[in-house]
Amino acid sequence: MSNKKTLIYAVCGATIGIAIGLAGKALILEPYFAAKHAAANAAHQDQLNAENRQRDELTAAELEKLDPRSRKAACEGYIGGLKEQNLPISALISSACAGT
Repeated sequence: MSNKKTLIYAVCGATIGIAIGLAGKALILEPYFAAKHAAANAAHQDQLNAENRQRDELTAAELEKLDPRSRKAACEGYIGGLKEQNLPISALISSACAGT
């Protein structure tokens, strides 16, 4: 009888231990990894925004060097490419292409 009782206590203890472990994982680890993933995504988005701004600054500077006719064609092509890729049109590009 003693062995049966010990086995029951062992099984119950293991079950409780597993339940506590899963609860700990759900309460501690999953939010940690979700926050870590969100931070990585935010850092990646910041990098993309910086690259897009640099690209737009260079493009706007080159557009301003063009004669009005060439600028109009370049703006139409560049803005069309941005729209095709579902990328936002920055204020830099809008102002460089204004009046074309």
